[in-house]
Amino acid sequence: MPKLFTKPIANFAADAAPVFHVRFYPFVSINNTIRLREGEIYIRLSDLLEGSPDGILHSILHILLAKLYRQPVERAHSGRYRRYIASHDVTAKARLVRQMRGRKHIRSARDTLPLEEIFDDLNRRFFHGLLGRRNLPGARTVPAAAWATTTRRTTPSSSAAFSTIRGCRDMRSNTSCITRCCI
Repeated sequence: MPKLFTKPIANFAADAAPVFHVRFYPFVSINNTIRLREGEIYIRLSDLLEGSPDGILHSILHILLAKLYRQPVERAHSGRYRRYIASHDVTAKARLVRQMRGRKHIRSARDTLPLEEIFDDLNRRFFHGLLGRRNLPGARTVPAAAWATTTRRTTPSSSAAFSTIRGCRDMRSNTSCITRCCI
C-alpha cells in the first residue's frame, strides 16, 4: 500500500511527502476519513474496501487528499470509485454489514414500564373495560424512554385511547411525567 501514496500526494503537496497512518476501520457502512494532525496524515478506510483493487484504493486516496487540500476531485477518480461502490458485490456486502453492525439495541432492566398493567388500569379507569387488548409492542415491558414513541406510532389517531393520552405526547422526553400523567 505505501506505493499507492507516492503518486497522489505529489499532485497535492508541494512540500516533502508527509507521514501516512492508514488503517481499515469497521464503519457501519462504506465510509472513509482523512485527517491532518501535526504534519501527519491519518486515513481510515472502511474495512469493506479491504482487498479492493489498487486502482480503487488509488482513487479513494486521490478523493480524500483532494478534500483535505481543498482541491477539485478528478472525474475519472470519482467515477471509478462510484462505479465500484455501486457494484452488486460491494452493495450486497455493505447491506449485510449494515444489518450486523447497525443500530445498537440497548436493553436494560431498569426504566421499563409494564405495558399490560398500564393498559388494563387505563382501560378500567377511563373506558370501563370496554377496550380490547391489542398486541402491545415488546413483550411485557418496554424501555420507558421508547414508550411514548412506540405508543404514538402504533396507536391510531382516531382511537379513544389515543385521545386520552394525547396530553402525554408532548412530554415524551420526561418518562416519569408520562407515567404520572397516564396512571
